[in-house]
Amino acid sequence: ALATAFGTQEWPTRAPERTWAGLPRAECRLCVPPPPLCVTVHRVGGVANGLVGGPNQAQLELRNERAMVYIRNFDAALVSRLSVSSALNAESPDCSIQSGSFIEYELPFQLRISDFRIAFGNCCAREFGNWTFEAYIDNRWMVCHYCSVSPWADLISPGATDSLGLQPGPEKIINVEDDELEDGLVSNRFRIKLCGRRCMHVRAFELFGTILPGWSLD
Repeated sequence: ALATAFGTQEWPTRAPERTWAGLPRAECRLCVPPPPLCVTVHRVGGVANGLVGGPNQAQLELRNERAMVYIRNFDAALVSRLSVSSALNAESPDCSIQSGSFIEYELPFQLRISDFRIAFGNCCAREFGNWTFEAYIDNRWMVCHYCSVSPWADLISPGATDSLGLQPGPEKIINVEDDELEDGLVSNRFRIKLCGRRCMHVRAFELFGTILPGWSLD
């Protein structure tokens, strides 16, 4: 709705920039996060060159040119469908991120959420368990869904080998409606939060639901 004005406009796209390693990106067009959407990615530590909280996270925090290129690529892959973003390889700044890391969407309107969609990059998708989907309600974060086992735990068929976990996780839609709440789950802030150390190569993250009155495109 934000990016296409409720389907009346084309979603702006751009070519991805150079990789974290400084190499040219694959040829594809990623969606540009719409300006009214506030995307926050909080990374706690991580492993780089065998070190917890290694140099990759430190360089991201510097917000230098290399870091900003990576962040723009990550955010664009986050809002793009996996059919496009799968051309973008998962990279080390989001490998083995620690508990407490999260990806948050803040919307300019209140949303009665029904479902969310998630996919995963080509690194350890089958191990992406132990995380929550949360909504900010009544001045606190409320857990709407807890994922104990990766949605892609069965990504590799029995007897097959994929020791590095290099297959992307296909798009999954997860329902979070709560029939016990009279007004449903209503918020303008939603996030995916890690409860343990995991890679965080999230792709195609989208929210579905009903936009409440009081907001317009004008």
